[in-house]
Parts: sequence; C-alpha cells; structure tokens
Amino acid sequence: MIFLKLHSHVSLNAIMRWMMVFLMIALSGAVYFTQVYRLHVTFVFLVLTIATLIIENKRISVNVLLFAVVFVVVLMVNYFLNLSSMTLSNMIDYVLLMIEIVCVAVVTQVIPIDEFAEKYVRIIEVIAIVSLVCFAIQITNISLVNELANTTILEGYSLSWFHTWGWTYIFDRNAGPFWEPGAYQGYLFIAILFVLRNGNIKKHSLELLLLLFTILTTKSTTGYILIGFLSAYYVLVYTKKSIKAGRMKVIALLYITILFVAVVAGLYFLIKSPIILNKFSSSNESFSYRMLHLTRSLSMAMQKPFVGFGMMSSSLLKMWEEFGVASNSAGLFIILQFFGLIIGIIYISISFFSTTKVYKPLNSLFICICFGVLHLTESLLTYPVYFGFVFWAISMKTKKVKLVL
Repeated sequence: MIFLKLHSHVSLNAIMRWMMVFLMIALSGAVYFTQVYRLHVTFVFLVLTIATLIIENKRISVNVLLFAVVFVVVLMVNYFLNLSSMTLSNMIDYVLLMIEIVCVAVVTQVIPIDEFAEKYVRIIEVIAIVSLVCFAIQITNISLVNELANTTILEGYSLSWFHTWGWTYIFDRNAGPFWEPGAYQGYLFIAILFVLRNGNIKKHSLELLLLLFTILTTKSTTGYILIGFLSAYYVLVYTKKSIKAGRMKVIALLYITILFVAVVAGLYFLIKSPIILNKFSSSNESFSYRMLHLTRSLSMAMQKPFVGFGMMSSSLLKMWEEFGVASNSAGLFIILQFFGLIIGIIYISISFFSTTKVYKPLNSLFICICFGVLHLTESLLTYPVYFGFVFWAISMKTKKVKLVL
C-alpha cells in the first residue's frame, strides 16, 4: 500500500514537472496558447507552480527571489512611466508577464537545468514530428488543411492548437505551433544546443537529424545561418579533440577533411539554393522588412532613450508607423524600445551572460554569436524559455531559503 502511494506521488510529481516545461514552451509564442488563450494558460501555470512548490517543499534561491522582485518592479515602473499610452490590453499583458516571471523563477528552483534540458528536448521532438506531418499536409493537401485549420479563432491566422498552418494564406514553410517559421527554428536550435551540451553526439544522432531536418523545413534564413555556424564550430571542436587525443594523424586528417568538405558542400548548396537567393533579394518582402527593422530600430529607440515606450503601447505602435514599419522583428533593439537604453542594455547583457552559463561547456563566444543572430531577427527575450535562462544561471551555487505557503 505504501509502495502504491509512493508510486502515485512520484508519478504525479513527474507529470507536473512535464506540464511546467510544456507550459513554458507553450507560453513562449505558441499561437494557440500565447495569443488565443494566454490568460487561461497563465492561470493554469500559476496554479500548477504553486501546487508543485507546496508538494515538493523546495527551497528558493535568494538571488532568484531578489531578481524576480527586481524584474517585476522594473515592469511596474515601466508601465506607470508610460501609463498615458497604455490600454487595458497592455495592462493585462504586463500583469500576465509578471505572473509568468514569478512562475518561471519557481520552476527553475524545482527543475534543475539538466532535467529541464532533457524534458525540453523530448517535448520539442514531439512538436517537430507533429509539425513535419502537418507540413507534409500543407504542401500536398490544401483541402485537408482547410478542414483542420480554424480561421476564426484569431484574426489573420489559420490555426490549430498543435500547428500554425498559415496567416491569411497557407504557408509553404513549417511554422510548427509558433507564430512564424523563423521563430520556430529558434526553439528547435535551442533543443539542438541542449543535445550538444551533453557531448555525446553519436548517442543522440537521430535526435539531431530530426531537429536539423525540421529546421530545414522552416526555410528560415536565420536557421540556415545558425546551422552554418554550428557546422563550422564542430569542425573546429573535432579538430582540437583529435589532436589532443593524439590519434593517428592520417586518420584524424581524413575524418576532419571529410567533415570539412561535407560542411562546405552543405553551405554552398544552401547559399546557391533559390530559397536563400530569394531571401536576400531586395524584391523579397520579408528581407526588405527585416532590413528596415534593423536599420531603423536604434533610431526608434533613441526617440525615448531613458524610459522607453513600454511594451506594445499605443505610442510605440504610432512611432513604428511614423518610421514606416507595422511591427519589429529586431529583438535586441525592441527591448531598448520597450525599456529604454539603460535597462534594456542591462537586461540584454544579463540574458547573454546567463545563456552562456546555462550552455556550458559549449564555447561562450559561439553561444553569444548564435543567440545574437537569433535575437536580431526575432523578438524573443520576453518569453518564459528565454528569461528562464537568467533564473537558472542566477540560482547556480547560491544560498536558498524555504518559502512558507
């Protein structure tokens, strides 16, 4: 009887942990959960987090608590400094983000980074498989897509809870459940880095192939660039390990040559592919918009350099319109527009430092370059998965206290 109770208790804890990781991903831009039902999903996340904290009776890092409080206070100050241009929708978004911050802070104390990485990869693999099936349907059976997709639940989207089929048209790219393919590849790339972080590439080769192939189906220029950086990085890593291990020079040289040729051939294919050439064409709408965002974003941030415009305030949207952009995908610069230069630069710096710490033993410069490219093309830094890295990094080797609930 005791065994059954213990087994039930452990199973409940395991399910709750899996759910918390899933909700962090779901609230990080999965359209159905982040845009359609964010209020409901955040409430579920809050209840689940409180229940887990009570059941597991975990201690909380003092530094994590302090940073969560600072994070929330900064958001409150930013909101009130821009109150005149805030709507009810803005207020709800701020409150929900504050709740998500507190929940993620607790999650990072309940689930160690190694466990999170393992669960994250498993969940993303399932999402990848589902998205590949849906992508195959997208490009072969439009009539079936029209049956599966809901075009009324969110204006401008063709949507199912498990997949984004398109906007006002059906995508010929794989967006998974996220708002666009370029965002999806970022979450796939995070999973790849978590796999590589463990160092056993042969053991996880099938997982890597699945994730890499799924990135290819996103047809994301940023994704292809990141794969290029990753390939070049591992040519260097393998070369260094081969020399250090003192392997036979001829065999080591042969392996390195084969790997190098494969990488160069792959990059050449991608660069010469019509997809990439079209992406960098001035006639390509996506490329033109991204270049517009990058070239004008700093000038936009300088319009209110000290306090920022606030997150998605009416004054920010008006300023974008004045600069000729309807949105902004330059994630690093949009943080400066939200919070001003001082707070924005501090947060970006902390985020990058934390990410390199989380991904050790991978090279810190390599991680900074990859996430720099990613954040320059997508606005991601206010999502749970990404600011979660900050809390995991802060909690490493710090004093913990027990919360009484």
